[in-house]
Amino acid sequence: MAATATTDRPALAAAPISAPLANLCLTFALTIVTLAVAGNLGGTRGYEMLIVGMGWPHVILGFLFYFGKVLNDEVQARSYFIMLALLTLILWSAHYSFTITGLISIYFTYHVFRDEVFIYFQTRARHKLAGAVRIAGLLPFILLMFFVTDPRPQYYRQDLRSGEIDSGRVNSNGWTLISFEPISYSGGKDFYFFVEARGSKGTQGLGLNTTGKDVQSDGEIRVADRKWTANGDLVFQPYYSDSPNSAPSPITNPNDHNHIRVSGDYRLGQTFRASRDNLAGMWISTATFADAPYPNNLKFHVTPDTSAPLPALSPAVKVLRWLVIVILAVLVLWKGLPHLKRDGAFWLYFFFFVG
Repeated sequence: MAATATTDRPALAAAPISAPLANLCLTFALTIVTLAVAGNLGGTRGYEMLIVGMGWPHVILGFLFYFGKVLNDEVQARSYFIMLALLTLILWSAHYSFTITGLISIYFTYHVFRDEVFIYFQTRARHKLAGAVRIAGLLPFILLMFFVTDPRPQYYRQDLRSGEIDSGRVNSNGWTLISFEPISYSGGKDFYFFVEARGSKGTQGLGLNTTGKDVQSDGEIRVADRKWTANGDLVFQPYYSDSPNSAPSPITNPNDHNHIRVSGDYRLGQTFRASRDNLAGMWISTATFADAPYPNNLKFHVTPDTSAPLPALSPAVKVLRWLVIVILAVLVLWKGLPHLKRDGAFWLYFFFFVG
């Protein structure tokens, strides 16, 4: 099993490995500088505009470049184009009904690495190449990287909004507003809102109030991304851009509420359905404890709630996952070791890129 890039493999590379490594370092440096400038000038909006500004031209120019091969009727160009179009339609249809972000990320990552194979060999050959290059063992290694990590779909969520509030903005016993850029299309959509305080330890004293029974029929409380049945729901109210700026009414019957400390690296949150467009924040009921200080900051995240998080992997699935890892590792060694002398320089470049 080998990863393939559309280029010839030269019998002898003319340029040393330092040439593609220098290009890679230059690309990384330009990326970091560009992100720093965009973030400094526009904050979160600057990052989003930069990603869109760089991403769409890449997609459009790539499509035009490949479609030019189709118009010129190059060898197998039309059949490949039809195959890719059908694959795109299948992935789009499946992702419309199911959350397959993990699968799409594998497909995209393979595309990125395949391009890196092309760039590496073309840079070392110092001229444009045509044909095919095969790196023995690269494809099973890419799959191995994904199976080593936890494959559950909740770890592929994309934040719609995220940020951080410091302790000075947290109400010690009442409502705290966490605001963010309005989500214009939020009406009728399901969201997952959660907070975390990764800098805290043990029993530090920031907590969220919860109800003793289920009062939100359109959502559930989650601790560490899992439904928690010990309490009903978080005490919260969605905030919209046209809502009054005043806090909700004081909580009645506070004795009916419980407190959950926010500390360590677990997440505490709630799923809910937005009643209208322009969701712009969350009013959450916060409390502090007298026995310990609370952390200096509280991070929040808002993500689409496309599906409930999967529970911990069952023992049988864990065994199957490790079996797949072992099989892929054996394939990498079986395919790669015989050609290590030939591909050794590329693997050094590849591990640098992955790192």
